[in-house]
Amino acid sequence: MTNPSSSSGLDSSASNNDEVTSSVPDGNDFNQDISLEDGIKATALAYENTLNAESLKINADLTDVKLDKTILSQTFVDDKLENSSTLNSKISLTSDIDLSINIDATKTVDQAFNAVINISNTDFNFAAKAADNNVAFNIKFDSIDAYLQGTDLYLDVTGSGVYDQVLKIIPLFSNGDENQVEQIASMFEQIGEKIVFDLSSLNNSASSSLPVVSDAIASMPTSEELIQSFNEALTASPLLKEFFTCKSNGEDTLININITEDEYCEWMAFILSSSDPSVPPFTVEDVKEMMGDLFGINNLNIDIIINESGYVSYLETDIDMRVGSTFTSSSSSGDESVVTTSTTDTTTVDIIFNTNFVFDFAAIELDFPSDLDSFVPFPLDASSSPRN
Repeated sequence: MTNPSSSSGLDSSASNNDEVTSSVPDGNDFNQDISLEDGIKATALAYENTLNAESLKINADLTDVKLDKTILSQTFVDDKLENSSTLNSKISLTSDIDLSINIDATKTVDQAFNAVINISNTDFNFAAKAADNNVAFNIKFDSIDAYLQGTDLYLDVTGSGVYDQVLKIIPLFSNGDENQVEQIASMFEQIGEKIVFDLSSLNNSASSSLPVVSDAIASMPTSEELIQSFNEALTASPLLKEFFTCKSNGEDTLININITEDEYCEWMAFILSSSDPSVPPFTVEDVKEMMGDLFGINNLNIDIIINESGYVSYLETDIDMRVGSTFTSSSSSGDESVVTTSTTDTTTVDIIFNTNFVFDFAAIELDFPSDLDSFVPFPLDASSSPRN
C-alpha cells in the first residue's frame, strides 16, 4: 500500500466541523488485526455518514488509467467461418482532480449541488484501429476549472490550449473536411474560453418531478440492512472472507480487498457447484477453462481507510485485469436446404486502474469567481451573449 500521508491531501483549515475532517494516517501504522465483523460495521457507518454528508472534498490522483478494448466479430455459415473483423481501441489517462461540493438535501437533485472543480496535469490518449483505418490523438493541459450551481455548469479553459488541440483532432473524424474545422474554430472564437451549459435540458421527463435528495436517500438501504446483506452473502459464500483483511492503528480502520485469479476461480467454482448439487463439483481448473481469455486478474488490490469519526478518508486502487463477454446470434434460411448463419461478437477489455482518493467531509465555503455572469451560454444561438 502506498503511504497515503504522502498524498497531496486536501486543506481542511477552513473547516468549522473538526469531527468530520479527514486526517489521513500512515498506512504502515495499521498493524492491529481486527475482525471482518468490525470492518463491516465501520463500512456501514461510513456509508450512512456519506449519505448524510452536507459537504465533501475529494482530491483524486488518477495515476494510471488504461482501457484496451477489442471486439472480434465472426460470421459463420453452416459452422464454417465466412468472415472476421477486429476493432481495437485504447485509452490512457493521467490526471489530478480537486472537487469541493456542497449538498442541500432539502432541494431536488437538479438543484441540490454546488461544486468547484479543478482538473490538472491531464494527459489523455486515444487510439483505434479497424482493418486499415487508424485514428489516434492526444489531449494535454495543465489546468481547467469548472463550477456547478444547480443546473448551470460553468467551464473555464483559459490558457489550457484545449481548443487548438480539438481543432487538430476534427479532421480525423471528418475526412479532412477543412470547412468543418473552420466552422468549429469560428465557434470557439465566438464563445471564448469561458462557457456555461444549462443542464436542465437533461431532465426530459416532463410528466414527473425530480425527487428531493433527502427522499432519494430515505429510499436507499439503511446501514443495518447493509450489514445484514454483507452477513447473508458471507453465510451463503464463506470464501468471500478470503478477499478481505481488516486492520486498525488504534483509531482508524483499514479495509483491504485483495483478490487473486486463483481465489476468484475458487470462489466461482464454489458458486457453480452449489447451484446444482447433482452436477460433479467444479474445480479451479474447470472455471479457468470456462473463462478462457475472457477473464483474468494480474492484480486487484483496494485499500479503504475509515477514520475514527466514521468517515472514509482514503481510497487507493491497484487494478490490472481483463473482463470479457461473448454474444452469438443466428438465423436460418432456405426451403429444401437450410442454411444457418451465426454471428459471434467477442469483447475483451484489459483494465488498469491505479488511483488514489483523499476525502474530507468537513464543512466548506465554496470559492466561486466573481465573473460567472460573463460566461457565454452554449450552445450558441442568435441571442447568445454573456449573462451580464
